Amino acid sequence: MGADSRIELTVRLWRSGSAERFNEYLDRLTSLLPRHRGEVTRRIDSIECGPGEPDTVLVLAFPDTTAINCFLRDPARAG
Repeated sequence: MGADSRIELTVRLWRSGSAERFNEYLDRLTSLLPRHRGEVTRRIDSIECGPGEPDTVLVLAFPDTTAINCFLRDPARAG
């Protein structure tokens, strides 16, 4: 996927249960990306900027809006 033609999606995630369940969800979420021609371009864990900040931020890249839409509608993405 060329850097000029990709579309990036930033996903901010908050942990609502155990760290183990959160990591399992992140693994499941990122395992869906190849199915939708996506990839993780950046991952930032342990944001320490104060209350309400996400636990993880992912920057995902897709080749087009169709791929993003299919990823967002994928029922396996639900946690």
